[in-house]
Amino acid sequence: MEAHARAGIDIVGHSLRYAEVEQYGARFRLLRLGSCDFDFDVAEAVLATSADDHVAMVSEALGDVFSGSVADSVHVTVHPPRCYSFFSPLPKELSPARRNVRLQQEAALVAGTEPSLHITPDAVRSQKLEDGSTVEWVHVLAVERAMHERIRNVLGHLSRLRGRLVVGMHAAASTVARLDVPPGAGYSLAIGTYPDHVEYALCRDGAWQFSRYSDAVPPVDVAYFAAHVADRFGLAPREIEALYLYGDDADRSHFPDLEFVFGSKLRPLNPLVILDVDEGGLASDFDVEGYVGCIGAALQQGSD
Repeated sequence: MEAHARAGIDIVGHSLRYAEVEQYGARFRLLRLGSCDFDFDVAEAVLATSADDHVAMVSEALGDVFSGSVADSVHVTVHPPRCYSFFSPLPKELSPARRNVRLQQEAALVAGTEPSLHITPDAVRSQKLEDGSTVEWVHVLAVERAMHERIRNVLGHLSRLRGRLVVGMHAAASTVARLDVPPGAGYSLAIGTYPDHVEYALCRDGAWQFSRYSDAVPPVDVAYFAAHVADRFGLAPREIEALYLYGDDADRSHFPDLEFVFGSKLRPLNPLVILDVDEGGLASDFDVEGYVGCIGAALQQGSD
Protein backbone atom coordinates (compact mmCIF):
# COMPACT_ATOMS: atom_id res chain seq x y z
CA MET A 1 0.00 0.00 0.00
CA GLU A 2 1.46 3.34 -1.08
CA ALA A 3 1.78 6.00 1.61
CA HIS A 4 1.63 9.77 1.15
CA ALA A 5 2.80 12.35 3.66
CA ARG A 6 1.62 15.95 3.98
CA ALA A 7 2.74 18.78 6.22
CA GLY A 8 0.48 21.31 7.90
CA ILE A 9 1.44 24.73 9.26
CA ASP A 10 -0.71 27.06 11.36
CA ILE A 11 0.39 30.62 12.06
CA VAL A 12 -1.27 32.16 15.12
CA GLY A 13 0.12 35.05 17.17
CA HIS A 14 3.71 34.40 18.27
CA SER A 15 3.57 30.69 17.42
CA LEU A 16 3.94 28.61 14.32
CA ARG A 17 2.47 25.15 14.89
CA TYR A 18 3.35 22.32 12.55
CA ALA A 19 2.45 18.72 11.86
CA GLU A 20 3.41 16.03 9.37
CA VAL A 21 0.95 13.23 8.72
CA GLU A 22 1.42 10.11 6.62
CA GLN A 23 -1.67 8.55 5.05
CA TYR A 24 -1.75 4.89 4.14
CA GLY A 25 -5.16 3.74 2.97
CA ALA A 26 -7.75 5.05 5.40
CA ARG A 27 -5.28 5.36 8.27
CA PHE A 28 -3.05 8.24 9.33
CA ARG A 29 0.25 8.20 11.17
CA LEU A 30 1.70 11.23 12.92
CA LEU A 31 5.32 11.81 11.86
CA ARG A 32 6.00 15.11 13.63
CA LEU A 33 4.16 17.66 15.74
CA GLY A 34 5.27 20.77 17.56
CA SER A 35 5.58 24.53 17.54
CA CYS A 36 8.13 27.27 17.01
CA ASP A 37 7.67 30.24 19.32
CA PHE A 38 9.06 33.66 18.42
CA ASP A 39 9.51 36.93 20.29
CA PHE A 40 7.47 38.73 17.62
CA ASP A 41 3.97 38.31 16.22
CA VAL A 42 4.54 35.78 13.43
CA ALA A 43 1.08 36.21 11.95
CA GLU A 44 1.58 39.97 11.74
CA ALA A 45 5.09 39.69 10.29
CA VAL A 46 4.28 37.04 7.70
CA LEU A 47 0.69 37.79 6.76
CA ALA A 48 0.30 41.53 7.24
CA THR A 49 3.65 43.30 6.77
CA SER A 50 6.83 43.08 4.75
CA ALA A 51 9.26 42.35 7.58
CA ASP A 52 11.86 40.57 5.45
CA ASP A 53 14.14 39.76 8.39
CA HIS A 54 11.28 38.08 10.26
CA VAL A 55 10.17 36.20 7.15
CA ALA A 56 13.71 34.89 6.70
CA MET A 57 13.87 33.85 10.35
CA VAL A 58 10.59 31.91 10.13
CA SER A 59 11.64 30.32 6.85
CA GLU A 60 14.91 29.12 8.36
CA ALA A 61 13.08 27.68 11.38
CA LEU A 62 10.74 25.76 9.06
CA GLY A 63 13.71 24.42 7.14
CA ASP A 64 15.14 23.04 10.38
CA VAL A 65 11.80 21.60 11.52
CA PHE A 66 11.15 19.73 8.28
CA SER A 67 14.71 18.59 7.69
CA GLY A 68 14.40 14.98 6.58
CA SER A 69 10.67 15.32 5.92
CA VAL A 70 9.06 12.82 3.53
CA ALA A 71 6.07 15.06 2.82
CA ASP A 72 5.27 15.96 -0.78
CA SER A 73 3.01 18.94 0.01
CA VAL A 74 2.60 21.57 2.70
CA HIS A 75 -0.74 23.13 3.60
CA VAL A 76 -0.71 26.49 5.35
CA THR A 77 -3.68 27.48 7.49
CA VAL A 78 -4.67 31.13 7.56
CA HIS A 79 -7.40 32.60 9.71
CA PRO A 80 -9.89 35.41 9.30
CA PRO A 81 -9.86 38.34 9.42
CA ARG A 82 -6.50 38.18 7.59
CA CYS A 83 -8.15 36.45 4.65
CA TYR A 84 -11.47 36.43 2.82
CA SER A 85 -13.71 33.39 3.06
CA PHE A 86 -17.03 32.92 1.27
CA PHE A 87 -19.24 30.34 -0.45
CA SER A 88 -20.49 30.57 -4.01
CA PRO A 89 -23.08 28.45 -5.89
CA LEU A 90 -21.89 27.63 -9.42
CA PRO A 91 -23.62 25.82 -12.28
CA LYS A 92 -22.32 22.26 -12.46
CA GLU A 93 -21.57 22.58 -16.17
CA LEU A 94 -19.36 25.68 -15.82
CA SER A 95 -15.91 25.10 -17.34
CA PRO A 96 -12.85 25.38 -15.03
CA ALA A 97 -11.66 28.53 -16.86
CA ARG A 98 -15.02 30.30 -16.58
CA ARG A 99 -15.36 29.17 -12.99
CA ASN A 100 -12.00 30.70 -12.10
CA VAL A 101 -12.88 34.02 -13.75
CA ARG A 102 -16.20 34.18 -11.94
CA LEU A 103 -14.67 33.34 -8.56
CA GLN A 104 -11.93 35.93 -9.07
CA GLN A 105 -14.60 38.55 -9.76
CA GLU A 106 -16.64 37.52 -6.73
CA ALA A 107 -13.54 37.58 -4.51
CA ALA A 108 -12.78 41.12 -5.70
CA LEU A 109 -16.33 42.20 -4.83
CA VAL A 110 -16.07 40.65 -1.35
CA ALA A 111 -12.69 42.28 -0.74
CA GLY A 112 -13.62 45.58 -2.39
CA THR A 113 -10.48 45.50 -4.56
CA GLU A 114 -9.43 44.99 -8.14
CA PRO A 115 -9.44 41.29 -9.13
CA SER A 116 -5.81 40.66 -8.15
CA LEU A 117 -6.27 38.19 -5.32
CA HIS A 118 -4.90 34.68 -4.95
CA ILE A 119 -7.84 32.31 -4.57
CA THR A 120 -8.08 28.71 -3.37
CA PRO A 121 -11.44 27.15 -4.34
CA ASP A 122 -12.81 23.93 -2.85
CA ALA A 123 -15.99 22.19 -3.98
CA VAL A 124 -18.03 21.58 -0.81
CA ARG A 125 -21.39 20.10 -1.79
CA SER A 126 -23.96 19.83 -4.58
CA GLN A 127 -27.54 21.05 -4.39
CA LYS A 128 -30.42 20.14 -6.69
CA LEU A 129 -32.73 23.09 -7.39
CA GLU A 130 -36.48 23.03 -7.90
CA ASP A 131 -36.08 23.40 -11.69
CA GLY A 132 -34.03 20.18 -11.79
CA SER A 133 -30.67 21.87 -12.31
CA THR A 134 -27.73 21.26 -10.00
CA VAL A 135 -25.40 23.82 -8.49
CA GLU A 136 -22.08 23.14 -6.86
CA TRP A 137 -21.32 25.10 -3.72
CA VAL A 138 -17.69 26.17 -3.73
CA HIS A 139 -15.78 27.68 -0.83
CA VAL A 140 -13.29 30.36 -1.80
CA LEU A 141 -10.32 31.37 0.31
CA ALA A 142 -8.86 34.62 -1.03
CA VAL A 143 -5.75 36.50 0.07
CA GLU A 144 -3.91 39.49 -1.32
CA ARG A 145 -1.21 38.45 -3.74
CA ALA A 146 1.41 40.26 -1.65
CA MET A 147 0.46 38.05 1.31
CA HIS A 148 0.59 34.96 -0.85
CA GLU A 149 4.07 35.94 -2.00
CA ARG A 150 5.22 36.39 1.61
CA ILE A 151 3.91 32.93 2.45
CA ARG A 152 5.82 31.53 -0.54
CA ASN A 153 8.95 33.23 0.81
CA VAL A 154 8.38 31.68 4.23
CA LEU A 155 8.20 28.29 2.53
CA GLY A 156 11.43 29.01 0.67
CA HIS A 157 13.34 26.25 2.48
CA LEU A 158 10.51 23.86 1.59
CA SER A 159 10.43 24.75 -2.09
CA ARG A 160 10.32 21.10 -3.14
CA LEU A 161 6.88 20.76 -1.52
CA ARG A 162 3.66 21.73 -3.28
CA GLY A 163 1.93 24.46 -1.33
CA ARG A 164 -1.72 25.13 -0.61
CA LEU A 165 -3.64 27.56 1.58
CA VAL A 166 -6.38 26.39 3.94
CA VAL A 167 -8.81 28.53 5.92
CA GLY A 168 -9.05 27.72 9.63
CA MET A 169 -12.69 26.58 9.46
CA HIS A 170 -11.85 24.10 6.67
CA ALA A 171 -9.02 22.61 8.74
CA ALA A 172 -11.51 22.11 11.59
CA ALA A 173 -14.09 20.58 9.25
CA SER A 174 -11.43 18.20 7.87
CA THR A 175 -10.78 17.05 11.42
CA VAL A 176 -14.49 16.48 12.07
CA ALA A 177 -14.78 14.57 8.78
CA ARG A 178 -12.07 12.12 9.87
CA LEU A 179 -13.73 11.31 13.16
CA ASP A 180 -15.75 8.12 13.37
CA VAL A 181 -18.96 9.79 12.16
CA PRO A 182 -21.65 7.25 11.23
CA PRO A 183 -23.93 7.87 8.21
CA GLY A 184 -26.98 9.86 9.19
CA ALA A 185 -25.20 11.35 12.21
CA GLY A 186 -26.72 14.73 11.43
CA TYR A 187 -25.26 18.17 11.96
CA SER A 188 -22.24 19.10 14.03
CA LEU A 189 -20.70 22.48 14.76
CA ALA A 190 -17.01 23.11 15.44
CA ILE A 191 -16.21 26.38 17.19
CA GLY A 192 -12.69 27.79 17.21
CA THR A 193 -11.74 30.47 19.74
CA TYR A 194 -8.74 32.73 19.15
CA PRO A 195 -7.55 36.01 20.68
CA ASP A 196 -8.95 38.19 17.87
CA HIS A 197 -11.80 36.12 16.41
CA VAL A 198 -14.10 33.10 16.72
CA GLU A 199 -14.63 30.54 13.95
CA TYR A 200 -17.76 28.46 13.29
CA ALA A 201 -17.73 25.43 10.96
CA LEU A 202 -21.00 23.58 10.30
CA CYS A 203 -20.80 19.95 9.11
CA ARG A 204 -23.40 17.36 8.13
CA ASP A 205 -22.52 13.68 8.51
CA GLY A 206 -18.94 14.91 8.86
CA ALA A 207 -18.94 16.89 5.58
CA TRP A 208 -18.32 20.64 5.60
CA GLN A 209 -21.45 22.66 4.79
CA PHE A 210 -20.90 26.26 5.84
CA SER A 211 -18.76 28.50 8.00
CA ARG A 212 -18.38 32.05 9.21
CA TYR A 213 -16.42 33.97 11.81
CA SER A 214 -16.99 36.78 14.27
CA ASP A 215 -14.69 39.18 16.01
CA ALA A 216 -13.58 38.15 19.48
CA VAL A 217 -16.65 38.35 21.71
CA PRO A 218 -17.53 37.46 25.31
CA PRO A 219 -18.29 33.74 25.79
CA VAL A 220 -22.02 34.40 26.17
CA ASP A 221 -22.08 35.94 22.69
CA VAL A 222 -20.36 32.92 21.14
CA ALA A 223 -23.58 30.98 21.75
CA TYR A 224 -25.55 33.73 19.96
CA PHE A 225 -23.34 33.64 16.85
CA ALA A 226 -23.28 29.84 16.86
CA ALA A 227 -27.09 29.76 16.91
CA HIS A 228 -27.09 32.21 13.99
CA VAL A 229 -24.96 29.79 11.94
CA ALA A 230 -27.52 27.05 12.59
CA ASP A 231 -30.33 29.41 11.64
CA ARG A 232 -28.66 30.13 8.28
CA PHE A 233 -29.40 26.47 7.45
CA GLY A 234 -32.91 26.61 8.88
CA LEU A 235 -31.84 24.64 11.94
CA ALA A 236 -32.84 25.15 15.52
CA PRO A 237 -29.85 24.99 17.90
CA ARG A 238 -31.06 21.70 19.38
CA GLU A 239 -30.98 20.12 15.91
CA ILE A 240 -27.18 20.32 16.11
CA GLU A 241 -26.24 16.93 17.49
CA ALA A 242 -22.53 17.46 18.24
CA LEU A 243 -20.63 20.52 19.45
CA TYR A 244 -16.83 20.71 19.25
CA LEU A 245 -14.41 23.29 20.62
CA TYR A 246 -10.90 24.03 19.35
CA GLY A 247 -8.40 26.89 19.18
CA ASP A 248 -6.35 28.88 21.66
CA ASP A 249 -9.05 29.23 24.32
CA ALA A 250 -10.64 25.78 24.25
CA ASP A 251 -11.57 25.65 27.93
CA ARG A 252 -15.11 24.26 27.86
CA SER A 253 -15.87 25.71 31.29
CA HIS A 254 -15.80 29.18 29.70
CA PHE A 255 -18.81 28.40 27.48
CA PRO A 256 -21.68 27.02 29.58
CA ASP A 257 -24.18 28.96 27.48
CA LEU A 258 -23.31 26.87 24.43
CA GLU A 259 -24.40 23.68 26.15
CA PHE A 260 -27.54 25.36 27.48
CA VAL A 261 -28.59 26.81 24.11
CA PHE A 262 -27.77 23.74 22.03
CA GLY A 263 -28.67 21.08 24.57
CA SER A 264 -25.51 19.15 23.69
CA LYS A 265 -22.30 18.43 25.56
CA LEU A 266 -19.43 20.58 24.34
CA ARG A 267 -16.57 18.26 23.36
CA PRO A 268 -12.91 19.05 22.69
CA LEU A 269 -12.03 18.64 19.02
CA ASN A 270 -9.10 16.27 19.40
CA PRO A 271 -7.36 15.49 16.09
CA LEU A 272 -5.00 13.00 17.74
CA VAL A 273 -7.77 10.38 17.99
CA ILE A 274 -7.67 10.19 14.18
CA LEU A 275 -3.97 9.38 14.09
CA ASP A 276 -1.80 6.43 15.00
CA VAL A 277 -0.07 8.07 17.95
CA ASP A 278 0.51 7.33 21.61
CA GLU A 279 -1.18 10.22 23.41
CA GLY A 280 0.36 8.99 26.65
CA GLY A 281 3.69 10.34 25.45
CA LEU A 282 2.39 13.92 25.46
CA ALA A 283 2.62 16.31 28.39
CA SER A 284 -0.53 16.39 30.51
CA ASP A 285 -1.03 20.09 29.73
CA PHE A 286 -0.56 19.67 25.96
CA ASP A 287 -3.24 21.86 24.31
CA VAL A 288 -4.23 19.43 21.57
CA GLU A 289 -7.21 21.58 20.50
CA GLY A 290 -4.74 24.30 19.52
CA TYR A 291 -3.24 21.97 16.90
CA VAL A 292 -6.45 21.49 14.90
CA GLY A 293 -5.24 24.13 12.42
CA CYS A 294 -2.03 22.32 11.44
CA ILE A 295 -3.22 18.72 11.78
CA GLY A 296 -6.52 19.42 10.01
CA ALA A 297 -4.62 21.07 7.17
CA ALA A 298 -2.26 18.09 6.88
CA LEU A 299 -5.25 15.74 6.62
CA GLN A 300 -6.43 17.43 3.42
CA GLN A 301 -5.63 16.19 -0.04
CA GLY A 302 -5.00 18.44 -3.02
CA SER A 303 -2.49 21.15 -3.88
CA ASP A 304 -2.38 24.40 -5.81
